[in-house]
Amino acid sequence: MSLYLFTLGTALIVPLGEVQQEVNQSHFIGIRSDYWIHLLLFMPWAAFYTVVSTRIRYWKWLTMGIFLSMGVEVLQIFVPYRTYNMMDMVGNATGIILGGLLCLSFNNTLRK
Repeated sequence: MSLYLFTLGTALIVPLGEVQQEVNQSHFIGIRSDYWIHLLLFMPWAAFYTVVSTRIRYWKWLTMGIFLSMGVEVLQIFVPYRTYNMMDMVGNATGIILGGLLCLSFNNTLRK
């Protein structure tokens, strides 16, 4: 989990320059590729619940993840070479929710 949080922090502060422009201009299924990257970057959050499962309820863990994703985007306001984008926040939250649904369905499949 520490490596995951380090990766999120690094993604927040590392300037992407031309790479970011290329990603922003490319699309997959009609959606900008950077939104897909945000979704995929936050999907693993739900899986880390297994580490903290004895201390917190699942819905609280997902809520914490959504607040984390919002915080990451808001912090970008203060990083000179990064920009805040509401759709990035939507991609982050969607990733957490989809990751949560995948984990729940996987757990239900294992129990059968």
